[in-house]
Parts: sequence; structure tokens; C-alpha cells
Amino acid sequence: EDIKGDKELKVSTFPQIYGISKSRGLIVSLVITLILFTLYPFLFEIYKIEYFLIVMIVVNTALIYFLKKLYEDVSSKSLRKLSGLLKFVMIAGLAAIYLGAS
Repeated sequence: EDIKGDKELKVSTFPQIYGISKSRGLIVSLVITLILFTLYPFLFEIYKIEYFLIVMIVVNTALIYFLKKLYEDVSSKSLRKLSGLLKFVMIAGLAAIYLGAS
């Protein structure tokens, strides 16, 4: 989100070193992996149906929206909004775990 500020402070971050395109590729890979792994606890009956419903309806839908928006606009304003969305996703994921616990 703040490559310019990192550069001014001489902080080495992944986007600064490898660029926006590779950073986006890494994010996409990680998010897709996360989406696939969200199925594991339900398929192996670690969590109940409540977990599955929250993850599929809220968490994974929001993550897919995140990926779509990440490719549409990488402006600081857009990335700030996406950062807020990811915070919501984390809270929803924790709620899914809590409500789906056996």
C-alpha cells in the first residue's frame, strides 16, 4: 500500500524489491491456497456446518471480491479499502471457527 513511504524510509519490502506484478501474483497464490484450505476443517469434520456456511458465504466470497478488486485498482485509496476488507474477513473467519467448534 505504501511503496513510496517504504522507499523513503529505505525499508525493504516484497513489493519494493520485486514489484507490484509479482506481489500481486504472490497475494493471489496465497489467497487461493487459503480458500482451498478453508474446506479442510469441514470436510474432515473438525468444525460443524456453521463454520462451513460462514466461510463459504462470507469469508470466501469476500476473498474472491478482494482478488477481483486487487486486479482492477492498485491505488493507495483502493488498497486501503481492501486492507479494511481483509480485517473484516479475519473477524468473520474467527466467528466461523467459534460458531463451528464442536
